[in-house]
Amino acid sequence: MNISPFSFLRLYLPIVLLVLVGSAFYSNQAIEYELTQIRNQESAYIKLGAGALSNKIGFVSHDLMFLSRHTALRAAIEQPTQKNLAHLAEDFSIFSASLGHYDQIRWIDQHGMEKVRVDYLQGKAVVIPTEKLQNKGQRYYFSDTIKLKPNEVFVSPLDLNIEQNSIEVPYKPMLRIATPVSDRQGNKRGIVILNYFGNELLTAYSDATARIADHSMIINGEGYWLKSPNPNDEWGFMFKRPELSMKTRAPLAWEHISNAETGQLELEDGLWTWETTYPLKVTEKSSTGAVDAFTPSSGEVGARQYVWKSVAHFPKSSLNAIRHGLWLKVVWITGVLLILFALVIWQLVRSWKTLAAEKLKFSTVADFAYDWETWLDSNGRYLYCSPSCERITGRPAEAFMADPNLLLNICHPDDQARLKSHLQLHQASDPPCEFDFRIVLPDGKVRWLEHACQSVFGQAGEFLGRRASNRDISERQLSEEKVRYSEQRFQDVSNAAGEYLWEIDTKMRYTYVSNRSTNVKGYSPEELLGHTPMEFMHPDDIAGVGEIVNRAIADKAPFNLQHRDITKSGAIVWEEVNGTPIHDSQGNVIGLRGAGLNITERKLSELALQESHQKMHSLLNSMAEGAYGVDMNGNCTFVNRSFLRILGYGHADEIIGKHVHELIHHSHPDGTVYPASECKMYNAFLHGQEIHVSDEVFWNKNGIAIPVEYRSQPIISNGIMLGAVATFVDITNRKLAEDQIRNLAFYDALTLLPNRRLLYDRLTHAMAASKRSGHYCALMFLDLDNFKPLNDTYGHVVGDSLLVEVAHRINGCVREIDTVARFGGDEFVVMINELDVNKSESAVHAGIIAENIRLALAKPYLLKNKRLGNAESLVVHQCTSSVGVVLFIGHEQHPDDILKGADNAMYKAKELGRNQIYFSDTSH
Repeated sequence: MNISPFSFLRLYLPIVLLVLVGSAFYSNQAIEYELTQIRNQESAYIKLGAGALSNKIGFVSHDLMFLSRHTALRAAIEQPTQKNLAHLAEDFSIFSASLGHYDQIRWIDQHGMEKVRVDYLQGKAVVIPTEKLQNKGQRYYFSDTIKLKPNEVFVSPLDLNIEQNSIEVPYKPMLRIATPVSDRQGNKRGIVILNYFGNELLTAYSDATARIADHSMIINGEGYWLKSPNPNDEWGFMFKRPELSMKTRAPLAWEHISNAETGQLELEDGLWTWETTYPLKVTEKSSTGAVDAFTPSSGEVGARQYVWKSVAHFPKSSLNAIRHGLWLKVVWITGVLLILFALVIWQLVRSWKTLAAEKLKFSTVADFAYDWETWLDSNGRYLYCSPSCERITGRPAEAFMADPNLLLNICHPDDQARLKSHLQLHQASDPPCEFDFRIVLPDGKVRWLEHACQSVFGQAGEFLGRRASNRDISERQLSEEKVRYSEQRFQDVSNAAGEYLWEIDTKMRYTYVSNRSTNVKGYSPEELLGHTPMEFMHPDDIAGVGEIVNRAIADKAPFNLQHRDITKSGAIVWEEVNGTPIHDSQGNVIGLRGAGLNITERKLSELALQESHQKMHSLLNSMAEGAYGVDMNGNCTFVNRSFLRILGYGHADEIIGKHVHELIHHSHPDGTVYPASECKMYNAFLHGQEIHVSDEVFWNKNGIAIPVEYRSQPIISNGIMLGAVATFVDITNRKLAEDQIRNLAFYDALTLLPNRRLLYDRLTHAMAASKRSGHYCALMFLDLDNFKPLNDTYGHVVGDSLLVEVAHRINGCVREIDTVARFGGDEFVVMINELDVNKSESAVHAGIIAENIRLALAKPYLLKNKRLGNAESLVVHQCTSSVGVVLFIGHEQHPDDILKGADNAMYKAKELGRNQIYFSDTSH
């Protein structure tokens, strides 16, 4: 069949335009989405890199201040004897080896001469001999630090290490952190300085930005690269080469980066992303530093001027490559779409041509048919309507052609839903269909039509719509309605034949009553015919029955009800009635028919059962224990008042019908989920078993756990499991009493610290744990110096206040895994767990903790003293402590021997003058 090019192009060209516009829009959106992903990734990794720089140096100042206050350093400053210097070098060496972060740890005196120096070489801490120590008095980091106030910290620029007046090769990036130290008179005695490995900073940054390593970098405040994708660009300032700086290489980008803390900007050379890091704390100082070994720095640098920039540069060429790739993809997809649309439109035009030819053939035959013939296209629009429609519907064919919904509009209201569903399913896959429906003629009469339709296909198999034939079957339908009424009456009577049968008209008068009415109502059929059921009904039931019957007539639906009748003898009988409306051919209700059943004995049984239930509920509600029942699905069937009171519910309706386990037993005491499959009570009643549990929790309405003791017993009737009943009591007060007893047994009543008994138990556990891990533990025995005079002067109340504050201060110096116990009087014991596998390092760590405790306890105490008349005054008291320390591991010693060793060490500390720390088995 020939197809006109004009018909094809008229449809195809608008689609081409839409596809091209859509492709352009999609490509722009796709490119923007991809670039947004790149921008977000760049920003995220640059922030990770900046965070890595900040986090990595946060601990260095803390280490510096710890060493500057170290006991061995204070001794060397006061008396720089060979013994004291050796002791300081040994402690510096242990500190360096345990951390591995510092290239050098040094004490330089006030003249710039190195007094103690420990280098970290090839993974080991090495003490430099006296003859190899150097004078650093002319180095900028010495001169910039020695002029600071006590406790101020100097942080050098991140640069390359200089040894023997030359930059060390291979390059060793270095960050120097120093602070001045003084003797007891306040005279400056030099500086303590840490040379921190700069490569640790650079490695942390590289790890954080590994995904963008090919274009991420670190730049200092002057624009020089500290780390670059090209190592040849790094450390330009150390070689006085300004061309190796971003200020020279990318001046426009550097202008934006140097003036903003964070940002992202696309310039002609690509996408720049940066984040600023401020390594210095507000109290720390720095300077410009110096490239030459003996050149002083040119000035001080504040915390906000000392910056590192974390920067990423995504090249312009990479951005263009992404854009070009997406454009090629869109062009390829657009070409495929245009080809597919061309094929579809070509086939569509061909189908239209075929449909026109088939329509001509169909109309030639259908115009002379007696039945009403129609042809609808795939969208439900009329392509043809035969002249017979006017004879059958009373409306001309033109009316249906103009209004595709006309047939649905003239359809009888009761048949519209079915016809509408059929018309909505005009699809090629529908099989042939036949059904009957009613239409309303212009004069209001109803006519029945028989409808038959099937799909129509062209020569090439394409779907052309559906053809239908509609025939007037009103006379046949009327005959069938009469037969159907007769059959329906017989069917209703057969279904209701169990008791007496009845029929009533629209005036509610009996028109038919079967012989069994005497057995049910006490009246014969003759006595009932022509009367209404209400004449024989109990007066209190008339209104309720009338409401149910009227609703059934309005809804055209069956009904069921129960009411009382009064017999001729005056006796009251219960009757259950089942009825249904009777309809004529037009669907109008013309009466009711049904059956009545005497249920007097059943009602009396139900009333007796209700009375029994009432007695049971009275008994349940008098119980102090909570009680409830569950069915075989675990759903609640009843609860008593004590249940509601204990668990905080206002009414039983909040629980009945709900799954009890999920409502009150869903979680363990710690809040973790308690599945029903693991519940002891739930599984016990499922298996028909009794159970008693003395300590679990139920959860009240407000989500608070209530400790309970409960019992559960299955309900079994005639060997059949029906559910279970459970009772429970609130054991909150009992639990509180048990906790109080436990606390009195294991804790000191004054300080709330563990007592001797609990300490001994924890010491045994610590010995077993250290044997498994190989780590040393430490036990410290503390005794307050001069505690008795405070008690004698101000009384035990003030003394007790001191002991409580001492306990608080000791707890603040240890970890949560450690134990602080009161041994009695003014004696305390501290147990430190999991120190180190090396005994010497364990001794150092234990000594640091003991020193922190000694210093904390030596600070003044402000204690309240209540005098006569309830007047209060403050007592300022200062006391020291003597500390004995013993290290232990595994079960090498008996617990009593460990305690005794620590006690002896404490007395040794007192003999040495009090306010001392003494180790029983190692020198410190």
